[in-house]
Amino acid sequence: SSGINAEWPLRPGFWDAFKAGDFDYLLQWMKSNWTLSLYISLVYVILIFWGQSYMKTRPAFNLRPQLFVWSLALALFSIWGAYRTFGGIFSDASENGWLYTMCSLSYLNEQPSQNNSPLWAFLFMFR
Repeated sequence: SSGINAEWPLRPGFWDAFKAGDFDYLLQWMKSNWTLSLYISLVYVILIFWGQSYMKTRPAFNLRPQLFVWSLALALFSIWGAYRTFGGIFSDASENGWLYTMCSLSYLNEQPSQNNSPLWAFLFMFR
């Protein structure tokens, strides 16, 4: 598909499909909207350069408290995600070995209650 599908992946019923282990919807959305990341990146780069030139003649903002809260939230999110993901990875590795754990797509057939890795990978991508 050449256009952008305006439907966001977190539609009503998304979590029900995720809990049921149906990743087809999210995979199809990502395949049909891969160009969206290019547009978002382009806008981001433009805003960075525009923001720098705009702020050259203006006083700096004091954003230390807001940046501290943002950094703390990201750190806590990353720590919790690593805890939830690596627990499943190490459990799987101890039962099936590293080769199977790293090369197998078996997690696509498991319920998220058995393996949280797909959920945390999705949340990490869209944070």
